[in-house]
Amino acid sequence: MFLGYRKTLGRLLALLSLGFGVIIAENSDRALFFPADVKICSTKDTNYNTCFTESANQMLKHLIQGLRILNAVPIDPLNIPLISIAKNNSFVPTLAFNCTNVTFEGWKDAVVLRSEINPKDNDFHMVIKIPRYVMRCLYDVTGSIVGIPLEGSGNLTSIFYNFTNDMHLRGHQKGRNGQEFLVIDDFVQKSLIDQVHFNLSNVFNDANRTEITNRLLNLNSKAVVQAGIGIIDHVWGRIHGGLMQKIFDKVPYRAMFPDLDSAPTAVDDKDEEER
Repeated sequence: MFLGYRKTLGRLLALLSLGFGVIIAENSDRALFFPADVKICSTKDTNYNTCFTESANQMLKHLIQGLRILNAVPIDPLNIPLISIAKNNSFVPTLAFNCTNVTFEGWKDAVVLRSEINPKDNDFHMVIKIPRYVMRCLYDVTGSIVGIPLEGSGNLTSIFYNFTNDMHLRGHQKGRNGQEFLVIDDFVQKSLIDQVHFNLSNVFNDANRTEITNRLLNLNSKAVVQAGIGIIDHVWGRIHGGLMQKIFDKVPYRAMFPDLDSAPTAVDDKDEEER
C-alpha cells in the first residue's frame, strides 16, 4: 500500500503548521514562523486550549491564501499525486483502487472546532471540520464494496459533507545540536462524515452500468463510507502524520512552547543510535 504525497510537501506543510506550530510565546523568534496578527497564547493560561483554537483558526485564514514565511503555497485546492490501495488490504480486501492527480477543495471553509494540547507530555489533539470537501481524481478500480461490483477507469468526483478530521498524536523529544525536536510515536486519525455523493465515469465501460452503479453507491453511501472508513483514516493519517513530523523536525520544541516549566528528558542523537 503506497500513498504518493512526497512531491506535495511544499503545499501540505501548511497543514502541519496549522495543527502544531500556531502558538509561539512572545520571547521566541515568532516572526520566522507566524504572521503578526496570530494571537499569542501562554501554556500557563487556564484557557490555553481555547486560545490555541482561536489562534489556529486565525492561522488557517493565512494558510488558505499561502504563507510566505513558511514557504507554503495556498492549501485550497490541495494536490496529491497518488493514492493507491491494493487488493486484499486490511480495510476493504475486496477492492483495489488507484487515484492519480488527486485534488481536494474545501479548506477555505474549514474550522478548527477544538484543541486539547499538552506540550509537557508531548500530547496533541485537534478537531477540524470541513463543511463541503470535494475530491477529484483519475481513478482505476476493480473489485467490490458492500456487494456493489466496481470495475473501470475514468473520472471520479466525491463530495464529503461535514468532513471532520479528529487527529491525536503522541511523541517523544529527541536531542539534536543542543536542542530538542519532537518525534511522533503514535498518530491516530479518525474521520467523521455526514454524507457522501459519488460520481464515477466509465464504469464497466458502459453508460447504463455507470448510471446504475452511481445510483447504487449513492443510495448506499452511508454503508460505503462505513466500509471504507479505515482507508480514509489510513490515507489522511499518513498525510497528516508525515507532514507534522516534517515541521517538528524543523522547529525546536522549546521554540513552540518556551514558557513550559520543565521539558521531558530528550533522547540524544547518540543514545538513539545505540537503541
